[in-house]
Amino acid sequence: MELSDYLSEQGPLRDILRGFSPRPQQTRMAQAVLSGLIHGQKVIIEAGTGVGKSLAYLLPSAIWAIENKKKVVIATYTKALQEQLIAKDLPVVQRLLKANGIDLNFSLLMGSENYLCLQRLHRTLEGSSDLLTSAEQQEVLNNLASWADKAATGLRNRISLDVPAELWESINRDADICLGKNGPYWETCLYRKDINRARAAHILVVNQHLLLAGLPSWLDFDALVIDEAHNLEDVAVSSLGVTLSENKIKRLLDDAFNIKTSRGLIPRIKTIPPVLRDEIKTHITQAHKIASDFFVAVRDKLRLVQDFDLALGSASKRVLEPRVIEDHLTSLLERIGLSVQKCLAHSSSKEEENQLSALSKRYLEIIKQIRRFLLCEDANYAYWAELRTIRKKPATIVCVKPVDVSAALREMVFEKKFPVILTSATLSANQNFDHFKQRVGALETKELIVDSPFDYKSNVRLLIPHGFPDPSAQPEDYDRHAVEFCSRLVDYVPGGIFFLFTSWKTLKSVAGKIRSRGVRRQIFMQGEELPAKLLENFKAAKNGILLGTDTFWQGVDVPGPELSCVVITKLPFIPPDTPLEQSRQEWYVRQGKDAFKNYILPRAVIKFRQGFGRLIRTQTDFGVVIALDPRIRTKKYGKVFLKSIPACPEVKELKDIAQFFSEKNEAVKPPNGNIL
Repeated sequence: MELSDYLSEQGPLRDILRGFSPRPQQTRMAQAVLSGLIHGQKVIIEAGTGVGKSLAYLLPSAIWAIENKKKVVIATYTKALQEQLIAKDLPVVQRLLKANGIDLNFSLLMGSENYLCLQRLHRTLEGSSDLLTSAEQQEVLNNLASWADKAATGLRNRISLDVPAELWESINRDADICLGKNGPYWETCLYRKDINRARAAHILVVNQHLLLAGLPSWLDFDALVIDEAHNLEDVAVSSLGVTLSENKIKRLLDDAFNIKTSRGLIPRIKTIPPVLRDEIKTHITQAHKIASDFFVAVRDKLRLVQDFDLALGSASKRVLEPRVIEDHLTSLLERIGLSVQKCLAHSSSKEEENQLSALSKRYLEIIKQIRRFLLCEDANYAYWAELRTIRKKPATIVCVKPVDVSAALREMVFEKKFPVILTSATLSANQNFDHFKQRVGALETKELIVDSPFDYKSNVRLLIPHGFPDPSAQPEDYDRHAVEFCSRLVDYVPGGIFFLFTSWKTLKSVAGKIRSRGVRRQIFMQGEELPAKLLENFKAAKNGILLGTDTFWQGVDVPGPELSCVVITKLPFIPPDTPLEQSRQEWYVRQGKDAFKNYILPRAVIKFRQGFGRLIRTQTDFGVVIALDPRIRTKKYGKVFLKSIPACPEVKELKDIAQFFSEKNEAVKPPNGNIL
């Protein structure tokens, strides 16, 4: 059976997928994926909402892998998409191929820290760990041991028990201390079961962080599909950068020797001589004080307290010169690391030896990170410190992040000989992939843009109100107009509303105005609950009002009238005052390029498209998108934003919105008058 036959109107999908209807866009994408796999190409595909993107790459990947005895790795950004692929989409492909006499194996692989380690679990249960602090933890471990006896996987999100984070860190897999074949639980190792499934799989699902951090050395694969590829650059920045806090250093010190509880690896190994144990204890006591002084010195030198923004709950400041403060910390950490290495001669088992070696490596890594921050010597990196509120307490954090990851990604992904497919709903700006390719280091690629099959002309209206001041020239006047307009809009939209902001100040002003009017709707403001909880409550409210910033511009799915209107309060240009953005724009200047044209504008266009895309999630959805920023009409670059979204009719006033909803709701009323 040909690939197009599977996706045709008379194909087997109609018997497997309820409500399936063929989409030319899906078939076109699937054929492009298959061609890329066959010819070993690097292919970039933008697939609009409703194309059926996951099936369009899973089906050709499965067919190619099975026919050629190959393995395809699928890398996603979110755990939600991973779950969708494993629990929903891949089983459909499996059934589809099975009906044609073809067997498909697929599996999920996550970072090894996400797996239960039987050796560490039983060591903790047997009392050779000092981490048990309560009867409740003992009960959890007993239940976990019973569960593990019958388990097919050690993956944490498949465990039916609630395991506290602190306890999990003592029983999860640690590659540095794993004994492998020499361990007592090798035959029953749950991670090994997952490895075997991964080895046998035609399709293996991983996340982008694992892909870039380094897939296990035993894993050979023949092709790579990266979904949610618009996040690839951010994942690379995170993987290649450094984020260091006092808590991270405190955990490292406590893992060796917790002064308050006399727990940790060093007290646990009874064969370490008392003199050496006391030496380490003394050094660690000193290190706690010096580590605290280090972060206080950074905070004070950069005046982070004075610059703290209460609305944002943070402050940040670039570091432009080396040795912003004196380094009294790394030499002491070096002494602790060397003392830990001395303990190796006194270990009584291979397990203790591995644990000491791993701990020593962690000290070396932290030392390297601190010195990297203080040297501040690579112009291709941004160096800064932040003051954040974490669990209602101020915390100073130092950061080192690459300004440009294109060379690294080119080496890790695009210079490999195997085929690579990159896909997302939002990769292009101004109908081309130039910005995306430049940022991720893609050179010679095949490219395809597949539009959404949804009827935007019938189901969407766009409103760009007149009379708004330019937010860059008159920010205060603009905010007053935005607050007044948003508070009035609520009366014209019967369903749920998303207000998407680039400014916390404007968000809070609009929220305050709407609440002061006594609107009889539930109002959800980012920061009052975790984003997932906010979204859950918003959906349940049916006609709620949600006010959010960056988190809600992308990756949020609210089908139906629960989301009937999206308000983009301002064109989403990235604030130029953050350390990383300042460094990136300076990098463009050094390259002799126009930062606005090559970086700032295309990024804003892509984010604008993501915000617009929150509205229509299914074929029956309808609603209104409102863009309050007048620059979309008054600036030359405004046309780029309008061209980037699906064509839909514009309306002029709020009353036109009310008329549109009245007509659409009337059209979907069943005989009894209830709106479907």
